[in-house]
Amino acid sequence: MDNPSIASIADSGTDGAYDSATQTLTNTTGSASAHPRFRFALTEDLRQGAEYIIEGRFSGDISAVYGVRPRNADEVLFVDAETGEFSGTVEQTAASTQLEILLNAAVQSNISATIESMSVREVIAAPTAEGGWASGDYDRATGLTGDGTSYLDSGRANDADLQNDKHVSVYASNAGTLYKIYIGSLSSTPSQTLTQLSRLDATRANGVVNGAAAQTLSALPDGFFGMTRSSASSQNARIDGVTTEGFIASNGNNSLNLFAFARNTNGTASEFIDATIAFYSIGTSLGPDPAVGLADLDTAVTNLMADITFFFNTGLNPADYDTETVRYVNAGYAAGGTLE
Repeated sequence: MDNPSIASIADSGTDGAYDSATQTLTNTTGSASAHPRFRFALTEDLRQGAEYIIEGRFSGDISAVYGVRPRNADEVLFVDAETGEFSGTVEQTAASTQLEILLNAAVQSNISATIESMSVREVIAAPTAEGGWASGDYDRATGLTGDGTSYLDSGRANDADLQNDKHVSVYASNAGTLYKIYIGSLSSTPSQTLTQLSRLDATRANGVVNGAAAQTLSALPDGFFGMTRSSASSQNARIDGVTTEGFIASNGNNSLNLFAFARNTNGTASEFIDATIAFYSIGTSLGPDPAVGLADLDTAVTNLMADITFFFNTGLNPADYDTETVRYVNAGYAAGGTLE
């Protein structure tokens, strides 16, 4: 974590020190008027009205930690005195750019606690299933297969993320047969603004994030397919393990919810696809280098899907084996073999 700003409970003085190499916080006074506040800048602002799960763990003198909260939030998450763990959901009554850790400096001076883990995640509503989905459409190993008439409303508005700070992705276990949309939304007023990932034809896919025209890709999704934008002038696409920059300008940020297995076209589902999708994601542009972030997401999701397949093939725990072994065994099963 980057170095925080430090202030006392009265927002004056420092009353604390931080070692970035070990992520250790130390109070420097035993005064009851201290309670040093360590304020860490967030990579993404917490939005007013949104809910966030904040959790983590401290080690060292756990009694030194009074609590954790986003700055300007009323609720403080307290730390378990035995385990050093904390977890809770906070609703943002105002936007926040910092996460605060408050030390209990009134206990005594020069006590320290080390940050072992820390995460902040937005609470996203579950998608709403629309249409004639049936139990046979779902497979625990490969995902949900579209029927050409049904879709998922993600509940996530396209403009929940900034125009030039956004990604969308899917993991398609099967690319499907229809030349339609995996995920997307389109608004034609006041001008056409489009976010979508789609199958273009028998051999190609295409997609765009907040633009008027799509970037064409010379491959079909056999697994991960994603796009990310952090620039007004270009975006990055990743399919078949390859990342390509496309010079597609952004031109707006429509407010429609993104649909999966179809596109939300001016409020109506259209362009239904019969693909099998195991995963989709919608959010910001995946870090300071979006191309790297997109590749990292691909690796994480692809490895997860391989682990799931390995478990259903063998009944064994994939955590007991390295990635190469898991993929080797999966390939054997795909070819008709077994471990027996």
